[in-house]
Amino acid sequence: MEIAIEQALEHYPRHQKLVERLGEYPVLQEYVGEKLIVIENSIEQFLANYRRYKGVNGAMHAPEKPESSDVRIQCEALKYALVSMGGSRKRPLFAYMNHDLVRADKQPHNHLDDLVLIPEFVHIGSLIDDDKDDDTKKRGGVSSLYTHDEYKELAKGISEILYQGAGFFFDHPKIFLRNWSDNRKGRMGEGKANRISRLVSRTIREGFSEGQMPDVTLSKTDAIMTEDRPPREKCLDIALKKSSIPLAARVGAIMGGATIEQEENLGEIANYVGISYQLKDDIRDLDDEDIRGCRGGNKPTLPVIIAFEKAEVARELTRIFPPLEPSGWFGLFTRSDRSRAIEAVKIIRECGAVEETQRIADEYRNRAMGGLKAWGTHESADIYRQAIEYILR
Repeated sequence: MEIAIEQALEHYPRHQKLVERLGEYPVLQEYVGEKLIVIENSIEQFLANYRRYKGVNGAMHAPEKPESSDVRIQCEALKYALVSMGGSRKRPLFAYMNHDLVRADKQPHNHLDDLVLIPEFVHIGSLIDDDKDDDTKKRGGVSSLYTHDEYKELAKGISEILYQGAGFFFDHPKIFLRNWSDNRKGRMGEGKANRISRLVSRTIREGFSEGQMPDVTLSKTDAIMTEDRPPREKCLDIALKKSSIPLAARVGAIMGGATIEQEENLGEIANYVGISYQLKDDIRDLDDEDIRGCRGGNKPTLPVIIAFEKAEVARELTRIFPPLEPSGWFGLFTRSDRSRAIEAVKIIRECGAVEETQRIADEYRNRAMGGLKAWGTHESADIYRQAIEYILR
């Protein structure tokens, strides 16, 4: 095992399983090991800067004073969200990969190591909100902020801090950008700064006004039956708008110097990756210990929508979970009877809905792989292909 990977595991042991699973992709494994060190260091630096910033009421160069209990608990909750709830750091890794794909010399931009955190912040903020909507107690074995005794009252505020992404990075650069100078537009370039700022604003707006909210209403019979678009199509559209992988790809591409056309091309590839990943996650949810694919939340996944397209299956599922008026089959996702949820999952699996979802996910994966052909076969392109193959297998 290379030095970079050994260092990553020594300092960040929670990534050990990920690195071990990458054993069959040695080039990708080494790449991920190197980047994980940088990503985690960037998060640690941000947390330290943010704590100092809050401790002196926003004046970075003011004399420090004793930290208040409110500041301490807020900073600890933010750290819990970013470190304990943070997963495998796919989004920052995708930002790096897209940067390297565009920038042949691989020389990083001054602010790249900080800006790759933007999609991670947006992603974790959305997880916090999802946990509230779905009444999720744990995610990946880690208690959600809403169920953590010390942090639950601060959860909404923490997600809002994370959502500010570009606003914090560009409005408070001394907290976020370690290599910053007073002439910030000159260092980054006004074009890049504006493109990233607009991109993040649009992602959050579309993701939460057009992604999260319809995600809630999609589960209601009246919304399903009267929607102009078919439920499948709307579900795929929501999966795309909720994914932060395209945001990560575009941030990395912009920082690598991508043209508008190149950014759009890489954004489209990332769209396919994001949808495929979400659909595979829908399938995994059916195996989740909380049966999230059938209960614990108000968001029906694609396998469930496909199952309800079959009249006999819909009748059987409705028998197991009597509808809650006036929201029809919405009751399927709000009842907490585990034994009935398990029975519902069995029916969904037996009717072929999982296989159909897998087929659609594989179709989007193949589109992503096809889009990468135009980028050649050099090392950066091969690393990107291996990453797609790994997360979408």
